[in-house]
Parts: sequence; structure tokens; C-alpha cells
Amino acid sequence: MSPAQKIRLYPFCHRQQDVVVASFEYDASLVNMIKQLPGACWSRTLKSWFFPKNIFDLHRFFEAFKEVAYTDYSALNQEKRMKPGPTPGTVKTRYNLKNIKAQLSPNVKAQVQSFKKWMEQKRYAENSIKIYIHQLEIFFGFYASKSPEMISNEDITRFNTKFIMKYGLSATFQNQTVSALKLFYEKNYKRLLNIQEIERPLKAKPLPKVFSKSDLEKFFHAITNPKHKMAMMLIYSCGYGEAN
Repeated sequence: MSPAQKIRLYPFCHRQQDVVVASFEYDASLVNMIKQLPGACWSRTLKSWFFPKNIFDLHRFFEAFKEVAYTDYSALNQEKRMKPGPTPGTVKTRYNLKNIKAQLSPNVKAQVQSFKKWMEQKRYAENSIKIYIHQLEIFFGFYASKSPEMISNEDITRFNTKFIMKYGLSATFQNQTVSALKLFYEKNYKRLLNIQEIERPLKAKPLPKVFSKSDLEKFFHAITNPKHKMAMMLIYSCGYGEAN
């Protein structure tokens, strides 16, 4: 592989989710390598690979590609510089992913890997498998002092408060954790978690976008064909409200 290969990382909002896009000229070897990283997903609209921002590990990415390509992450650093600094007493801390996963016992590692093979055999999407395994490793690493069979709904709620909320992680991260645990316990322990009792974030419901009155006046004024204008006014009066 030519050492001239370059991967550019930049932040982006894709389908209402904060992501990190990895842009590079097509190379089969790079594609095969990027597929192995947690959360890697291909976007047809972006025509690039991307990672959910809440699980993207820049150090791991850099280490994976440092021998084969130059990684330009200046756009990520620029985003950090543009963000306002924290106010005194509100400094956001980061968790050490490597240390958390290192807490996993051999027994739990074996259970998680067995669950991964089961998901592969059931033909779950590759990206779903990576995310679920990632979430399980973090959760059981956090509860390293407990075996999986000892975990209760209260522990999951506590994880939301003591880990997810503490580190300011996204609602997507929270939902992914609950979904991963639900499937894990259905498969490995034949018991259902009482999802109704588990803290899940509310789904965002953005308000519909509507034309302002001035924009509508300009729009209708620009239509010169009387039939077209009548048709558009009929459509508007039947299906759209006017912004105040």
C-alpha cells in the first residue's frame, strides 16, 4: 500500500446523530481495516464510512492506521477549539475505555464472545453486532464486581446515573446499552428485563418546518400560470398550516 494514503476525519451530523466521518480514496485494504473498528458504518448518502461520535476512539483509530496511512484529524481539533470552554466547577471528565474493558473477568469475556457468535449466526447487521458488544463490554466492565446473573434493573438504572449521565453521554448511547442488555439476557439467561422500569431517554420530536406568511406570499406571487397557482393554493389550504 502506498504511504501517500490519507484519511481525513471530520465531525458531522448524520440523520440527527453526531458522527465522525472518515474520508479517503477507495482502497480495499483500508476498507477491510476500517470494518474491524467498533461502530464503523457505511453511508450511501455521504459515500463515506462514519462512526457514532459517542463511541469513536481517536487514539485507537490512529494506532490502527499509523503504519498504512496518514490520519488528518485537524477538523476534530478545530471543533474542540470552537466550543466554548467549561465554566468553573463543570469540567466534563472522560472515561478510560481501555481500563473499563480490562476489568472484565474471563467468564464474562467468554459469555460476551459467545453472544457475539450467536448474533453473527442470526445474521444481525455487522454494525449492530459491533455496537452491542461494545456496550456490553463497557457495562460489565463497570460492574466488574458482579456476575451477569446478579445484575438487576436497579443496576441498569444506576449505570444510567453513575456512568452515562456522569460522562455526558448521548441518548443514543443510553438506548443502545438497554437494547444490548435486553437481547443479551433474553439469549443467555432466558429472562426478560422489565424495560418499562428502565430509564430510557425521551425521543426528540422536532417541530415541523412551515413557510412563513411572507415566504408564502412571495411563492404564490412568483407563479405566473393561473392553473398552477390555483393548484398550489388548493394544496396549501388542504394540508398546511400558516406560521404565526
